[in-house]
Amino acid sequence: VMPCEITGFSLKPENFFDGNPAIDLP
Repeated sequence: VMPCEITGFSLKPENFFDGNPAIDLP
């Protein structure tokens, strides 16, 4: 069983990054 963070990242990386202010990508 994978954590919701990993699963969400695998399914929707764009939404994951967009929803995480901690991850600041150019």
